[in-house]
Amino acid sequence: MTSDNTAADETTLSKELDPSLVEQYLRDHPNFFKHRLDLVAELELPHGEPGAVSLVERQVSLLRERNIEMRGRLGDMTTRAHHNDALFGGTRAVVLALLDTPNAAEITAAFTKSVKAHFEIEHCCLLWLAEGDALPIGCTQAKQDTRDILTPILKRHQPLSGTFRNDEMRALFSAVKGEGSAALAPLVRDEQLLGVIAVGSNDATRYRSSDGTLFIEHLAEVIVRLPALANTHKP
Repeated sequence: MTSDNTAADETTLSKELDPSLVEQYLRDHPNFFKHRLDLVAELELPHGEPGAVSLVERQVSLLRERNIEMRGRLGDMTTRAHHNDALFGGTRAVVLALLDTPNAAEITAAFTKSVKAHFEIEHCCLLWLAEGDALPIGCTQAKQDTRDILTPILKRHQPLSGTFRNDEMRALFSAVKGEGSAALAPLVRDEQLLGVIAVGSNDATRYRSSDGTLFIEHLAEVIVRLPALANTHKP
């Protein structure tokens, strides 16, 4: 900006607002910039007198704080990116293993083996809950007490993540002996509940209700569309 333009701007300012009024207002309100740090960062300010903290120094301090905050955010984003990349790689490996499964009777074993191999989990299961002709041919139905506990939880055909009671954890994972947490997704085809897949932990806080269930939902959708399940009873 040229000196002529600067003079013109100052002339316009003097007509619109008396600078002395601005000065007096700031003197009367010394905390004016306390909650307006973005404005402080944009001002062109001289250094203060010796022994005083100038606004220029305050600007430098503010920019340093913002830089630290941005680096923290970048670090969090990088960590999440690595985590999601690992989830994607593990999910891809599980899907490929399932696609190689020759028949329905081997789906459960293939799923649990592959998930445990590619994810750091304590417990994993695939349970078939369907009854009668709705049960895919070759699949072994879960015990009645297991179905009685899990079917009401899955009646809305929605994935879940969070803390589960002792009996619910035992229904999902036979090796569990107490309360824990899990992420699970129903196996649904043609609006019919066929079963459930789940991963779990003895730690009741490992899987929280706020956690996403995208990857386990994806695996559930793949399973109900496997060629090995094509030869099934008609509901």
